[in-house]
Amino acid sequence: MSFRVSGEPAMLVAGGSGGVGRAIVAALLEREIRVIVPLREDASEARLRDYLRELPLERLTLLRGEIADVADGQRIATSLRDAYGQLDGVAAALGGWWAGEPLVELRRETWGKLVADNLTAHLAVVQAFFPLLREAAGRYAAIGGGAAYAPVPASGPISILAAAQLMMTRVLYEEEQPRSGGVDIRELVVNGAIATDPDSSHGQPFAAREIGEIVADLLLTGATRRSTLRIDGPILNLLPG
Repeated sequence: MSFRVSGEPAMLVAGGSGGVGRAIVAALLEREIRVIVPLREDASEARLRDYLRELPLERLTLLRGEIADVADGQRIATSLRDAYGQLDGVAAALGGWWAGEPLVELRRETWGKLVADNLTAHLAVVQAFFPLLREAAGRYAAIGGGAAYAPVPASGPISILAAAQLMMTRVLYEEEQPRSGGVDIRELVVNGAIATDPDSSHGQPFAAREIGEIVADLLLTGATRRSTLRIDGPILNLLPG
């Protein structure tokens, strides 16, 4: 593990090998920020390294572990405390889209997996890494989707869980605001489909790269210059246009 350079910020990207997460990693590396990415498997590392192949990677630290597992998340947090002392920022790009049965026919095991991947994983990240963020008065940025505002037939669990994630962000915001050195919390709600393949973004409202740029700005400065944002407390709604 690479140890922290004095004064150099360190930021973690949960879900950093996914289509949006890797774009956040790239945007932070381009800004010469040290980035930590927990990974579950070798295949995820290979995909991430391939995506980042044109960038210098000396500031990239890859860790093996499952942050959604309570014990493993705490192990990762402890190793980061030993190596870096604190975290300056965490981005959570977790979960993903799903389409299938209507709610009445939804299998319970499918529901359980969707809840784990799209909601419980966010709670696991918060519980593991907020203590480190508080030591730096750091920033947290989660990625959400516009399905939180609209019921989507045959993708009902995604709408439900996206709405629950929004409320999680609001509750965290209210809990952290009174604290001295509390975490600065934001959720970027992307109201439209995201093209995660750089070579096939035509026709999609958003490209993963622009989401990565916005989140990197939020983590570094707490703000972004994007003009198509509708701000509602800690919720930043990104609109097409």
